Amino acid sequence: MVKRPESLEEFWDYLLSGEPERVQVAIEDLDETQKPAVIAHLRRMASEAGWQPGQRDSARAALEIITTKGAKGNTKDTKK
Repeated sequence: MVKRPESLEEFWDYLLSGEPERVQVAIEDLDETQKPAVIAHLRRMASEAGWQPGQRDSARAALEIITTKGAKGNTKDTKK
C-alpha cells in the first residue's frame, strides 16, 4: 500500500510518477474544487509550450491514469 503524500512536493512527485497507484493516491485526496484545478494544470502541462518533454510526458501519463483507471471520486472533469 502506498502512503499518502505528506507535502506539496511529494504530492506532485506522486502525481507525475507515472505509477498508477501513486497517481490515484494523490488525486483521491483532493476535494471537488482542487481536483478540477489539478487536472486543468496537468492538461496545460501536457499541451502548452514552456514545459520540458519529461514534464509533458509525465502530465500525459497522469491524465491517462486518472481517466482510464477512474480514480475514486468524480472524474467527469477529466474528459473535457
